[in-house]
Amino acid sequence: MTKETVARRNSNNKKSGSLPYQTLLYAVGGILIADLLVMALALLGIGGETGRVYLQTVLFPLAAFVGGFFSLVATRHVLVCLTSSLVVHALLYCIALGFNVGMFLWLLLYMISGFVGLSIAYIVLTHKS
Repeated sequence: MTKETVARRNSNNKKSGSLPYQTLLYAVGGILIADLLVMALALLGIGGETGRVYLQTVLFPLAAFVGGFFSLVATRHVLVCLTSSLVVHALLYCIALGFNVGMFLWLLLYMISGFVGLSIAYIVLTHKS
């Protein structure tokens, strides 16, 4: 990198007022809030084995969709949103439901749901009427 490139990047960050890690924090925060809300609903509101089944099959995909949508609207960085979604969902799945081999197939479903949310957010952001 040349000094001009570094200087231009630093001046762009100063103009926008954002820190380099702020985008990652917004993406992780949006996804984490959506996931924690559905975990609280499933485990505290419904409870028991029924709550775990609803969490795994219905609420985690819904949270992936909503989290992907709002994190892309807040950050406008697709790759950051996808990777943070994968990491957050894997961690919360292991915490709530335990680690097993079938987890990877469920994570694939959650990533597809998150990608649909990202796609709809992209359409919303680029739509001009």
